[in-house]
Amino acid sequence: MENLYYEVALPLPLRNSFTYSSNIKISNGSRVQVPFRNREIVGYVLKKQSSPNVKSIKPITKVLDRNSLIDKPSYDLIHWIANYYKAPIGEIFKSYFPPFLRKGKEIKDSIEVYAITNLGKLASKESFGRAKKQFEALEVFQQKLELSRPGLKANKISKAILDALISKGYLEKKSRNRNELKTNKELNLEAFFELNDEQNKIYKSIKNSSANLTHLIFGVTGSGKTEIYFHLIRDFIEKGKQVLILVPEIGLTPNLKAEIERRFGEDNVALLHSEMSEKDRAHAWNDINKGFKSILIGTRSAIFTPFKDLGLIVVDEEHDSSYKQIDGFRYSARDVAVYRANLEKIPVIMCSATPSLESLKNCQDKKYCLHKLTRRVKDARQPKFEISDLRSSELKSGLTEYSLNEISKELSKGNQVLVFLNKKGYAPMVFCNKCGWTPECSNCDVSMVYHINPKRLVCHHCGTKHPMPVACLNCNEESLEFFHTGTEKLEEFLKEYFKNTSVIRVDREALGKEQLRSNSVLPDSKEPLILVGTQILAKGHHMPNLTLVVVVDADSGLFSVDHKASERLAQLLIQVSGRAGREDKEGRVILQSFVPEHPFLEKISSFDYDRIANEILEERQTSKLPPFVYQINIHAESLKRPLPEKVLMEISRSLNLNDDEFIGPKPELIEKRKNYFRWVLTLKSENRKKIHALANQVIKMIDQSDYSKNVRVGIDVDPLN
Repeated sequence: MENLYYEVALPLPLRNSFTYSSNIKISNGSRVQVPFRNREIVGYVLKKQSSPNVKSIKPITKVLDRNSLIDKPSYDLIHWIANYYKAPIGEIFKSYFPPFLRKGKEIKDSIEVYAITNLGKLASKESFGRAKKQFEALEVFQQKLELSRPGLKANKISKAILDALISKGYLEKKSRNRNELKTNKELNLEAFFELNDEQNKIYKSIKNSSANLTHLIFGVTGSGKTEIYFHLIRDFIEKGKQVLILVPEIGLTPNLKAEIERRFGEDNVALLHSEMSEKDRAHAWNDINKGFKSILIGTRSAIFTPFKDLGLIVVDEEHDSSYKQIDGFRYSARDVAVYRANLEKIPVIMCSATPSLESLKNCQDKKYCLHKLTRRVKDARQPKFEISDLRSSELKSGLTEYSLNEISKELSKGNQVLVFLNKKGYAPMVFCNKCGWTPECSNCDVSMVYHINPKRLVCHHCGTKHPMPVACLNCNEESLEFFHTGTEKLEEFLKEYFKNTSVIRVDREALGKEQLRSNSVLPDSKEPLILVGTQILAKGHHMPNLTLVVVVDADSGLFSVDHKASERLAQLLIQVSGRAGREDKEGRVILQSFVPEHPFLEKISSFDYDRIANEILEERQTSKLPPFVYQINIHAESLKRPLPEKVLMEISRSLNLNDDEFIGPKPELIEKRKNYFRWVLTLKSENRKKIHALANQVIKMIDQSDYSKNVRVGIDVDPLN
């Protein structure tokens, strides 16, 4: 049989593709196993070649997909991402598949379930004695008859209880084809809240608009943005379409999933994020790809999931910087969502109480449709702001006496309090008061942070950990002191100060992977309590009994050199403040500051993000900064200090740029990270085509040079900084 030739992309940081042969006809986008150097690797077919210019062509070892698992719009989107973000196309293909498929495995449509036996159906409470939890689990099976692994997690049935019920003959393990499973996909219309006039107007406007428009719902915190898109999702599900919901943080997925399952059925919703096991990710991907489930909730990389019949994309908290991938190939999931929707001719709904300036400008330019919600649901009022002067105050673990008294008052009323501090660990700074030594990371240009449980020094950039020394490592004196306050220290202090009140710390270290996977990110309690947390608490959480937010350090970001610092600070403070007073209880916010007269804090206390954003946009336009100009960063890093600067200087000279077309080269804010010295050259232009042409010149220079031997050069289109 005649040999056919294919251009194959490999999941490596290489922009060139490779030619392989096969006597089988293969679809574009299919996975193939190919030899590469001294190993076998899974690659992706880009296209068929008619007459290759390569003399020695290796054959494809194995065709993994006769028919591509990627549809035409996804295939086109991959090529757009490679072109726009200057990314190696093989790495983009890799992002479209779960780890199972990347390794050349196959996802079977069968699924493991646990089913009740006839003996289990007849079992009564008396036969369990003191094993109360076993009987409670069996009652779930008596009602549902069988459960899959996600069903076990949802009903909180542990492996120990499961094994006990199997050993008693009450349950048995079975393999079911996905099509045979009994599923709950019924709409629960009673679970939907009635929309108020403002919400209903937006709902109808989006419902009756053209199919492929991008919508931005800009609503104050607690205004019911989520309920609007729940109603719109219902419309698409009733038409037999699928829906993708993107969220910026894993911590937001459990509560959102529970709310959606309550409305759309527990067997109609899939979840996809990096903390899931490989097997669970594979099944979720397959459920969406084959159309077994209609709704996918996922973080950033879920934007690459191929759907059977996608009808709507929702980007919640669209302003969040977590949507930007900054490791590997760099991309914005929010912007990819907009382009994907355009390719598939479907609508995108973006939601935020503090929209990004890029999205607001797109609304001004009539590229997006702007919808505003100006009041909270249930006539809840916006929280009242107070700015607390720290200059003459004695601080106890970062808190003033006034803040502590106000916390005490709210707790005595039976309310809940959020104390917000965006600094993890116990003490951000350790200092020897004899010789001035501070522990610094050997891999990065940063000080190490003291964590108390266990007692150790941690680098928050590379993850290096060392035991906490008893004495100074420079002078051997036992004279180490802790400066500044982290969430661990704040938690410890508040537990001691409010001994009869529950104090719960919510940050990534406190939660751990299991809680991020489960529905227990936030406590389900109406009792008085204090939440201590980082920005993970600022996003999307609804806490009806929370009446006071204390921002321990409102000054962070006020004096930053980053031109986006004021935008981010406004978003963070307004978002975290929006957790207070979301229902019938009045909310208050205390901003602790050493510069209480700062005009920016006065603007924040007005809770008028619209005005703040427009003022920042005017400043950006005057200064010729994004979103009024386009930027692309050229990053260079090396284990040898002089090389990144040298390479970027060569690139800068070769481009022959005008003074207003570039910034740098200059060291990164943290020059040394993970043992690599890092520099950056920023290209800027009011013309998108021109700046991309310059970036393409840079790629050509990189590919034709020998930089890669000692220097890694990367490109970041539309950078965060």
